[in-house]
This record gives sequence, C-alpha cells and structure tokens, in this order.
Amino acid sequence: MAVKLTRASVPEAWWFVLPMAVWVVYTLDHLFDSIKLKGKAMSARHQFHYINAKILTIAVLCFGMLTLAMSILYFQKQIILFSLALAGLVVVYFAAINILPDKWRMLIPKELVIAVVYVTGIWFVPLWLSTQPVSCHLIIILLLLTMLVWSEGAIASWFEYYDDVHDGNHSFATTLGLIRGKYIILIVLISVLIFLPGLSFLSHQPAIKYGAILLLAINLGLLAIVLFPRYFSRNSRYRMIGESLFFIPSLMVLF
Repeated sequence: MAVKLTRASVPEAWWFVLPMAVWVVYTLDHLFDSIKLKGKAMSARHQFHYINAKILTIAVLCFGMLTLAMSILYFQKQIILFSLALAGLVVVYFAAINILPDKWRMLIPKELVIAVVYVTGIWFVPLWLSTQPVSCHLIIILLLLTMLVWSEGAIASWFEYYDDVHDGNHSFATTLGLIRGKYIILIVLISVLIFLPGLSFLSHQPAIKYGAILLLAINLGLLAIVLFPRYFSRNSRYRMIGESLFFIPSLMVLF
C-alpha cells in the first residue's frame, strides 16, 4: 500500500529488509518478556520464546546483521541514518520497559509506541523516495492506519489482561482496566469507521479510494474481534486473526 499510494520506486532490497526488520523487533520484544519472567509466563507465546530463546537469539542476530548490511549496500545515506535513529528509538523503548521501575513503566504507552514505530518503519522509505507531493488524504490514511495498528495491540492487551496481571506486565488494558479499555477501543474503531467511507467518497484519487476500502476491511475485522470476544478468545484467534488483518493492504498490488 505504501508504495502504491506514494508511487515510489523503492530498491528491491527493501522488500526483504522490511519484513526482516519487523520480525527482529517483534521477536526481541517477546524474548525480553519471556527471559525476564524466566519461563513462568502464563502466555503460551512467551513460553515458546523462552524454550527456544537460544535459537531465536541467534536468528535475531543473523537477520539483524543481514538487515543492516543490506541497508548499507542498497539504501541512500539519509535512509540509513533515519533507520538507525528509528532503531535507536526501539533500543530506548526496550531499555525503558525492562529497566525502569513499575511506576514509570506503566506510563509508557506501549501499544502506541509500537504502532508509531511500525507505521513509520513501513512508510518512511516510500515517502522519502516518492516524487509526488504528500496530500492531506494520504496523511489521513497514515493517521487512520496508526490508529488501527494501535487498536490491534490494545485489543490483544484486553484479551491478555489476566496473563499480564499474573506476569507483572504493563499494558493498555492493565492500566485502564477491562471496561474502560474496551470502551476506548470501541470509540477509536467506530471513529475510524466513520472517517474511512467519507475519505473514500471525497478523494478523487483511485489509489486513496482503494486504500480506504482496504483499511475499512481491517477496521471491520478488528470490530468483529471486539464484539465477539468469546469466539476469538479460543486458541488465541484474536491475535492470529488480528495480526493477519494487516496483510490486507498488500492487496493494493491488484489495483
């Protein structure tokens, strides 16, 4: 979606660097949590990362070095510098959530930080290499996408509330509680649901219209997870389906 909407010509290496970088950050997050809990985590996901910590750590180091090497070889200097700055932000984030006392850690909006880093990491290169001016409609798409990514993380924290309380993890749900947390998630998703059809209707750019429709599909999927928690709580469907929804923007290649 990012490449289609910006009409950017990105290096072929970007298609390999991007998923590797996302996987490295995702895996590091779970490795830190699982190692900190020393195998006592309630979450099956954290148990998996703890049991396989050695092989996953080696994989993270290998993919991390490969990502860095490919970035240096194929990307412009400005892109490399920005990527290093973003990586530095991720390091600071990991340090903060693993070193700071509880009273400070609970103030870190984990889900929002992840959403901003995720969207920024995906969109920066296409935006930088684009020769098209950034329209207000594109900015709205970026903001709405960030809200959807945040919503998925907040929904996961809602489902994992009791696990996080047991493990001593801080999240959106443990900070605000189950009832207030659910209301806020619904308000955000309904707000996005109101904006997207209007954006699709008002924009004269076909790519923006298609992009808005794809984000609408993500939005409806997340709403379904919130509205039918009993079904989606089985076998961690909320996480598997929630994360899978963000492959929907790749359908932009069809337009």
